[in-house]
Amino acid sequence: MKYRIPTSKEFFETFTKRFMSAKLPRWDETVPWTKLVLKGMLYEMGEEFGFEPAEEYLNLDQMWPMLVERQINTMAVAIEHEASVEDWEDVIYDEGDKLQDVKARLKVLVFYPDLNKWERAVKGWSSEIKTQELRLLEERYLMIGICADKENKQLILKGAEISNEGQILSNLPDAEIPYTQF
Repeated sequence: MKYRIPTSKEFFETFTKRFMSAKLPRWDETVPWTKLVLKGMLYEMGEEFGFEPAEEYLNLDQMWPMLVERQINTMAVAIEHEASVEDWEDVIYDEGDKLQDVKARLKVLVFYPDLNKWERAVKGWSSEIKTQELRLLEERYLMIGICADKENKQLILKGAEISNEGQILSNLPDAEIPYTQF
């Protein structure tokens, strides 16, 4: 199958569908989350879109390459996943900066922010992207937050698409997943 580069919306919708049907681990265990999300769902999504996902290329957690004669021609999708409970600012400076420094059509950051800090995190990364001097017209950023809502016994998936110039283009529709393993 030939590859197909997903839009931010397609990526988020596909991620959401997979997430909603996945067997989710306990909230406080980072290794199972990395295994499920990065090595499971995202890898399978790459294959579904026709790519051969690669891990730890240029120190990125995962990327989906466009190949020409088995050589990487372009990074279609670059992905960083941070399962720890680091403050959102640390995640953006560590993981988000890696994404800003590579050329890829879609740059995806998946992390686990506090629900009440989501908007600040989106605005924070947007501001960081604005400071980039070199950018591609074709690149887009997608921020995916897996947020705990303990009070309502659920996880909330949040998504935001950011332009190559750091403008927040859209907040994608939230998905609420019943969850009690806090």
